[in-house]
Amino acid sequence: MTETTLALGPNSRVLSVDILRGLTVALMILVNDPGDWQEVYPPLEHAEWNGYTAADLIFPNFLFLGGAALVFSLETRVRRAERLGVSKLPIVRALGRRTVNLLALKLVLAAMPSFRLRRIRIFGVLFRTAICSLAGGLILLVTLSVRTLLLVVAAILTGYWLTLRFVPIPGLGTPVRDQPLLDPDNNLAAWLDRKIAHLFHGELHTGALFNVTHDPEGLLSSVPALATLLLGACAALVMRSPRYAPETKRTMLAVAGASSLAAGHVWNRSLPINKNLWTSSYVLVSGGWSLLALATLYWVYDLRRVQETSRIANWLSRPANIFGANALVVYAVSVAMHKITRFIHLHHEGHSISLRTYAYRKTYARGRSTPLRSLAFAATYAALCFLPNLFLWRKKIFVKL
Repeated sequence: MTETTLALGPNSRVLSVDILRGLTVALMILVNDPGDWQEVYPPLEHAEWNGYTAADLIFPNFLFLGGAALVFSLETRVRRAERLGVSKLPIVRALGRRTVNLLALKLVLAAMPSFRLRRIRIFGVLFRTAICSLAGGLILLVTLSVRTLLLVVAAILTGYWLTLRFVPIPGLGTPVRDQPLLDPDNNLAAWLDRKIAHLFHGELHTGALFNVTHDPEGLLSSVPALATLLLGACAALVMRSPRYAPETKRTMLAVAGASSLAAGHVWNRSLPINKNLWTSSYVLVSGGWSLLALATLYWVYDLRRVQETSRIANWLSRPANIFGANALVVYAVSVAMHKITRFIHLHHEGHSISLRTYAYRKTYARGRSTPLRSLAFAATYAALCFLPNLFLWRKKIFVKL
């Protein structure tokens, strides 16, 4: 989860990007922190394997916005360096520092609250964000051409599809012929995840996968995730281009979104949409929804600027804007609170239950638990995570890495 403002250079904030990021953060908390995992509305649950729900669009949207963030942060410095013929090494160093900072934050959050290193998860949201941001930033240092970046995206998606479809899995055979395509355990990405976990256990006596046999944020599937980030970079380059009128930019984003969504669903027939493996069809579908959402918000808040003429529109947009302005803070706070409230246990009616479960039962779930009550608890949790961002917003503090 990443911010528009990076410690890399000048940046002008784009309201639609901050609002979309804020809405995504809020949805992320609603998905990750229900009061009762047995009582959740279907759109807020991840698809078990193939297919997707609204919950499966959240993380790719963060990466998409992360790509936009890189453009907002890097473009001016890159073009200035090219114009003056000076070295881009300082920008590379800044990208490297940010990657290290994200990985350090990932390590701290993964170790909380006991800080026992033995079962730290190897991969995760911040791991994928860090390596995709680094790779994406380095690519943007080479080219800021939308056409070239789209060719890179096409090459990544095609190469990943060919890899999953035709590369033999050591000890398991060839997909389709010896194993079902995208078998949950017997696929190349899962095999590589297990090898890396085995290496970490052998050398560092730590490291775990989110699932026993594979990780949804594993190493190989981070390659197509880079394509998601680059789609966001392309969107930002269009938004910043002086060649097009604002209305034309809106139309371009909307048409690109609809086209990507359609192409992803067509590709789904031969390569299923799958978040766990971040399949090429999933990249196109999730990117399509991100483009459509950004086009809509760009039109409403950056072009029509309804927040200036309607108090209701301004009131509705402000919480999302505040959430999005320091999205990384919200993410870190939500993860820390989640882990701490699950770690602390209380005795209740002869049983030991987590502080989180106790709070839910004593507030919203008196009598019985329902999906609505579980969602209300998640909304309250999101409101608590919102408070640090509200404080930072009022102090005009925007956290950078």
